[in-house]
Amino acid sequence: MPQDTNGAEAPKMNDIHLNASKDKPKRGNLHSQSRRGNSRVPKSAKVRTREQKHPPNNDFELNIQDELVHGNLKARGRKTQVSINHLLDFQLPEREKEKASAIMSVRRKGKRSEEDHIHLHGESFVNANFKFLVDDRFTYKEQSLDPNIPIPREKIVRVEATKGQSCPICLTEDIVAPRMISCGHLFCHTCMLSFFASGDEPLDNANTGYVPRRKKHKECPLCGTFVRQEKAVPVKFVELNKSMRIPQVGQLDTFELMCKPHGSMLPLPVHLNIDPMSLDHFPAVEFSELAPYTRIMKCSNQNAIDLYKKDLDEIKTQFELDRAIYNDDGKFAKLAMEDVKLRIKAYEETTPEHQPVEQSQSLPVDISQLSFKAGLEKYDDKNAFFFYQTAFEANTRYFLSPLDVKVLITAFGQYSNFPPLLIAQVEDVHHDAVVTESLLQKYKYFGHLPIGSDVTFVDLDWRSVSDLPPDVYHKFAPELNSRRRKSALKKQREDNEKRRHEKRLEREQEEFYMRENGSAPAPVIVPTVPLSAQHARVQRAQEGRSDDQESAKHGTQSQLSSKLEKTIWGTSIPTSEDPTQRSEEDLAFEKMLENINQQKQSESRGKKKKRMVTLLSSNNSRGTL
Repeated sequence: MPQDTNGAEAPKMNDIHLNASKDKPKRGNLHSQSRRGNSRVPKSAKVRTREQKHPPNNDFELNIQDELVHGNLKARGRKTQVSINHLLDFQLPEREKEKASAIMSVRRKGKRSEEDHIHLHGESFVNANFKFLVDDRFTYKEQSLDPNIPIPREKIVRVEATKGQSCPICLTEDIVAPRMISCGHLFCHTCMLSFFASGDEPLDNANTGYVPRRKKHKECPLCGTFVRQEKAVPVKFVELNKSMRIPQVGQLDTFELMCKPHGSMLPLPVHLNIDPMSLDHFPAVEFSELAPYTRIMKCSNQNAIDLYKKDLDEIKTQFELDRAIYNDDGKFAKLAMEDVKLRIKAYEETTPEHQPVEQSQSLPVDISQLSFKAGLEKYDDKNAFFFYQTAFEANTRYFLSPLDVKVLITAFGQYSNFPPLLIAQVEDVHHDAVVTESLLQKYKYFGHLPIGSDVTFVDLDWRSVSDLPPDVYHKFAPELNSRRRKSALKKQREDNEKRRHEKRLEREQEEFYMRENGSAPAPVIVPTVPLSAQHARVQRAQEGRSDDQESAKHGTQSQLSSKLEKTIWGTSIPTSEDPTQRSEEDLAFEKMLENINQQKQSESRGKKKKRMVTLLSSNNSRGTL
């Protein structure tokens, strides 16, 4: 017989089975009892009992059914009282295709909205919102094919910008030798050097000898963009033309017909009679008359040197002023002047061999000579785009709306037959449009503009154009009237929203005032003229009397009434302006009347006290005598 490790006889398997059957609990199976902790059975006994009751060849569902029939599986709790029979009839929805199509449409709408909304930052933002003066020693084939390719920093001579920003370091609006960092914000040259030099002093640690690495980038103090000093470019301020007219509703405006040949990045007005292809996409700075129509102009070495010399003079003047007022040592001003001198020297040492072959020929400086040499007779709708534009010096491009273009194409037949100048009254202006991929596919003549450029469409009132044929106007009259009604409704809705916003602000101010002071402010009462006064005014106008005469008459009456006073008998007598002129008899008489009134008041009070006597008793009633 086998023995255990302690020398005792080991029990047989049959004995184990009998003991397990004797210790079997009355309620529940082994699993439920062992789970509740009422009895503990060896694992081998559990396995043998399960094998005897349910052989391993039986199906799993039959085992579950057997447990349910014999009552061995019991569940308790509030959740067991909930019927789950409805899950037996569960089926998948039948209209999966419709749901899938709806989901796809939503995805397409979301994708389209993302395409219409452009996110610009860094070089793409600068490329879409500013004009450039570039070095004429280089060719710009990439930019002539795609306007969205930024110009390399080493090829930019100046970025043209309008005044309006202030330096975030010295907070001056007159920025000295301005420099633009990659996010588009402007700094003074000396302020930019001090900004990038701040925090670069190494910390001497004698114990460890650790020296932190110098950061190559900084965060812009205005927008938090990571910027580098090497990416900064010089800026040239451009004065706004005060005579420039931006389209306004209800005013006359002049639209110029532009010609942009296929494959060109330079649209020019038709009335100039200049071939844009003769200027190789980007004109030279000497043609100042063409500056409003182009985004990129080529700058010669001499122009670049003159601009840097101007920066040098501004830095010297500001340094002398700071030294006199603030006793500045001029550390960063000297660094800025050294940087400008190095750039001037680099331009002066430029050799002619870097000049490209196609730019070696001298161009005429006079625009009249250029207009005489090349014309637009060879361009039509097949090889060029023709469109109307106005307000060229503004940062936003103003174009004619598509419906007005349809009216013109119906009247003239071809775009090239449009009149060079179109003078009409502005009916509405639609702002907040941006050049996107979908907009470029719809309007091909926007191909010279980078994605993200701001554009505005202008609606015209064709009733103010006398040259338009009447039959064309009657053809588009329903569409024009519908557009006019929509514009009026839009303006009315905006006015209502503005009034609601003003009322909401007034209510918020009143609530704030009540929270601070505990009471509402006194309302401002607007004096209104009553209806009777209006009738009286009309009657005076019919009789020939003026309001001034009537007011003078009422003024004299009010002055007389103010000089009268009432006596104790109720009569009105004129009062003297100076009380010292009154006689002694009058004063004595007034004093006597005051004494009589005081005696009467005291007697009346005494009588009331005597008459009103209240008796209190143990009864529930009260009596008065």
